[in-house]
Amino acid sequence: MIQIQKQYGGIWIDKKTSRCLQITFENDSYVMITDWTAKYQSRASGDVYKAFIKNARLVMPEDKEHHAPYSEITVEKNKLVYRTKPNGILKSSTWDKQIFTRKK
Repeated sequence: MIQIQKQYGGIWIDKKTSRCLQITFENDSYVMITDWTAKYQSRASGDVYKAFIKNARLVMPEDKEHHAPYSEITVEKNKLVYRTKPNGILKSSTWDKQIFTRKK
């Protein structure tokens, strides 16, 4: 668990879009992710999501009520990879992918 906290914890930034993610650990089964776009809003006004820890990945199940797609977050080569599976009528076979680097 300590390794997963070191791997995922902290603030991550996609410099192309100025999208930021802050990952904090609540307990051994889930984390809270604060998601905001630094160019347009502050961290305090960002969206907050719960992600579950499964097989060293962070998983956010699909939420049909809030129209949120299934998403997975992994760390590969010191980059955070945020993959989202498209939902709705026009599901494609490819996942959306966004790459973040850790804020220094």
